[in-house]
Amino acid sequence: MKKFLVVLLSLGLIIAFSTSASAQQNIRFTGNYYVVGVYDNNPLMQDNSYSQAWFNQRLRMGFVLNVADGLSLTTRFDALENVWGDSTVAGGSGNGSANRRVNPTMTGDNNRRQQENIEWEITYMTFNTGIGWFDVGIMDGQKAFGTNFANAMDGAPQIRYTLPSFGPVSVRLMYSKESESQLMRIGTTDTDSDRYYIDATYNSKGFRHGLQVMYADERSNSAIATNPYKTNYFLITPFTQMNFGPVFVEAELNYWGFGKYRKYEPGVALEDRDFQAWSAYLNGNVKLGPVTVGGLFAYISGDKFDTDKYRTAHDGDRGNFWNPALILLNNDLQNWGTSGGGSANPRMYIPATMPGAAANAPNNHKRNSIWYSLYANYAVTPKLMLNTALTYATVAEKKLSATTEAVSDKLGWEIDLSATYQIFNNLSYMVGAGYLFAGDYFKGANPNANVENNYVLINRLQLNF
Repeated sequence: MKKFLVVLLSLGLIIAFSTSASAQQNIRFTGNYYVVGVYDNNPLMQDNSYSQAWFNQRLRMGFVLNVADGLSLTTRFDALENVWGDSTVAGGSGNGSANRRVNPTMTGDNNRRQQENIEWEITYMTFNTGIGWFDVGIMDGQKAFGTNFANAMDGAPQIRYTLPSFGPVSVRLMYSKESESQLMRIGTTDTDSDRYYIDATYNSKGFRHGLQVMYADERSNSAIATNPYKTNYFLITPFTQMNFGPVFVEAELNYWGFGKYRKYEPGVALEDRDFQAWSAYLNGNVKLGPVTVGGLFAYISGDKFDTDKYRTAHDGDRGNFWNPALILLNNDLQNWGTSGGGSANPRMYIPATMPGAAANAPNNHKRNSIWYSLYANYAVTPKLMLNTALTYATVAEKKLSATTEAVSDKLGWEIDLSATYQIFNNLSYMVGAGYLFAGDYFKGANPNANVENNYVLINRLQLNF
């Protein structure tokens, strides 16, 4: 047996060295570096409120190492992702341990520290087996499919298999490990969360269509002390993108359902809760010489609170990558809006005038919101682009909780203007302004509350390479 292992090891080393010697290795890298300056006037939208201003930056570096034909390694990291002069930068974005908090004695998102100095986010291998491509590792975009709408570019450990193409059709199978509570031991409860995907995309000249089906098996709440439960559901996502000469149209639908939001463990004297939520998106524009004009509509369901049997909103599995306005529910403002990454910004979370039970309030994942927008882009020169947008937004449901309702469904009107100048082919500078005419939804359940308007000034210098 020992001789057999020695022979086997020797063969393996011979194969490894011969493969390395014959491989044509090369490496390529891409990335970007940006600096953003923001002035945010009256972020609380209240009388005698404050204004805030800051610079934030990020360096992103991505590498692809081609080890051999059909074999590569992809990796990416973000560095110095922080607010200039912010002393709260430290390792990690969570707040589970004291050294990850601004105030070690306090917990909660408002007290978490900012991004760590170097954050290695993506690492996976790709290899061609002759019967398809495999990607294995931590990858970006497991929640990104179809159009840019409802995408969240969060990395997660995955195994992805892409079948050989069938003409214009490509098919993928994916497994994603969303969370791992602990290594299993005898007598412990499985509290892992896993997701399984299958999707197909059809590509032809001027047309792109696709369908993805995801099954989620989430058990993170199956070991809680009171009323433990599991969550399982399907997410079905069809999309289309079409070009007809100067006309472009795209649409996407996301439907969460066919499962349980809460499937209580045996012994819990509560009725299971079904899961049903959905979002829809339609965007179209026409190019008229140097001018492009268009409009979009989007709907993201909120919770109806009609019965304990149903959950009719999703808490934000997707959405923070899509930002249709500079102010309303903008993920970048939420992330950098206050030193230390605080989440008290009312445009993304519960306004101070709302009761604490406002669990249905829209957030930076765009939950419980309806969007109507008209936009126009004008290429003044090959290097100068002007952009403008008029957006009107409401909530899908006025209910803030099972017993509380907002006085209005109106989030407000927003006007956005920006100009982008291409200094070099790889270097651009953008200046922009947004003004929000705040709607009465921000009064919460108090009809006598006062809500004031808000505006933002922004400039961004970005290098792409």
